Amino acid sequence: MTATRPSTARVPRRALLLLALLTLLASDRAGAQSVALSLGGGAAIGLGRLGEAFPHGAQLTAGVRLGPIAGPMSVSLDGTFTSLGADRYIVGDPNLSTRLASLTAGLSFSPRAWRVRPYGLVGAGITRRSAGGAAPAPAVTSLDLTGAGGAETNLGRFIVYAEARYRRFGSAVEDDPPFELLLLSLGLRWATWRSR
Repeated sequence: MTATRPSTARVPRRALLLLALLTLLASDRAGAQSVALSLGGGAAIGLGRLGEAFPHGAQLTAGVRLGPIAGPMSVSLDGTFTSLGADRYIVGDPNLSTRLASLTAGLSFSPRAWRVRPYGLVGAGITRRSAGGAAPAPAVTSLDLTGAGGAETNLGRFIVYAEARYRRFGSAVEDDPPFELLLLSLGLRWATWRSR
């Protein structure tokens, strides 16, 4: 779990290019639609190798959704901060933690005519991982892939949503398999602008 070689600078550049392209697509096609902000949070669960050392923690997510751009499709941009506590029997230091800051752009799809609307999301972005504790490791930035599913419903001027999000991102050690993370969220969305 110790970082030996950080990712090269090319990785975040490619991810930022992807984010920029999706944002341009949203601004070009969502001009006559709507913009909604979101804020949520909940549990974070480390899976696989990550879960062995850092099994669980908490996360906070904020985002913006633009659309629809075509049928039920919208563009979303989310930022997530996650903190996972260490398993003291595996790591040996109960004060050690790993912190993840992620920026993800993706496409979400939802049938808008239903009262309780299921939705899905696929996206990609960048995740920056750092460690806290007595001997923190250097921060590492890598690409991530994200898939999510959830349900949302209107509550007055707000939209309440519940979501499960799976994230897969690069290991700190070259040639090691990627890390996996499950994020469980409950949150609110609200429209900040809507076309007439």
